[in-house]
Amino acid sequence: GTLPALGAADLSHGWRAAAAARLRSGSGSAPAPLDGGGPTANQFSLSVAGVLIGAGLLGLPYAMGQSGWGGLLIIVAATLATCTTAKQLIWSFDTVNERWALSGEGRPVRSYDELATAVGGPLAGAAVRLLLVVECFGA
Repeated sequence: GTLPALGAADLSHGWRAAAAARLRSGSGSAPAPLDGGGPTANQFSLSVAGVLIGAGLLGLPYAMGQSGWGGLLIIVAATLATCTTAKQLIWSFDTVNERWALSGEGRPVRSYDELATAVGGPLAGAAVRLLLVVECFGA
């Protein structure tokens, strides 16, 4: 099928509400397909994750063969750094949101730039926004 044309409201913030309504309209816990005939958001996410994981698994033996034991140590170090960073991010979000709930001031933090602003001020939030944009151009 073809995608529906976007109206003026869809181009501002109205598209978020429309997309959320389409996702909520599904039966059970799985969101409904966006166009009525394609995969659900969960199915699409699992498909993309499967492709990325599969590509990594197929490339790993070659990478290990080329790098040897040093490559294994680098992979283990990167895994530990990633796990530690993820845990610190979760702890930071939880701590900031708990303080928000107790004080009742402001609103909950839901994004990286909001977290950086809450912890490091407006300059830190702007720096994180800039880094996220630069990362998107690098991908």
